[in-house]
Amino acid sequence: MKGKKMLVIAGEDFEDIELAVPVMEYLYRGASVTLATFPAPMKSRPGGLNIVQGNFGMTVPLQEIPLKYYKIKPLAKVTMEEFDALQIPGAFCPWNMIAARTPLDFLKKADAAKKILAYICHGPIPIAAADLIKGKKVAGWLACKDAVTIMGGEFNWDWAAVVDGNHVSGRTPPEIPEFLDAINVALEKK
Repeated sequence: MKGKKMLVIAGEDFEDIELAVPVMEYLYRGASVTLATFPAPMKSRPGGLNIVQGNFGMTVPLQEIPLKYYKIKPLAKVTMEEFDALQIPGAFCPWNMIAARTPLDFLKKADAAKKILAYICHGPIPIAAADLIKGKKVAGWLACKDAVTIMGGEFNWDWAAVVDGNHVSGRTPPEIPEFLDAINVALEKK
């Protein structure tokens, strides 16, 4: 991943491990990382601070990784030239992407630009809502199955990770290593 530019969508109530582990791995493998935030239509915790919080309390900005190693930018200000691949963590971040609507437009532009779209756990849901899943083989959490199949994708719970064109999907946190390897494969093909 050396020299690659990774964009991680950090929406409110993201799955902590599905954001933290990939970000650390991207950095270890030599990629540059930008965390893209967007206003949550609803927050499950009281606001006031300029932070985005994960499902289990992790925050963006990250307490675990010094800010000098990555960037934070509003998703609305990210251009297509600023990344090679984007990643969507699971939990409630994908649902917030649907409710906010503008992240779906961003996904459509990224797909049209042939950027790699990587998503794990509940991540296929905004991809399906953006009508980008038709004909794609998809791994993810069981709650995604109906959204994927209704929108014309092929869901299979037995897959740990799948590369299908510019789409990379992963099942759940235990399969993060396979998901990261699949992203790497997709980047190498690009």
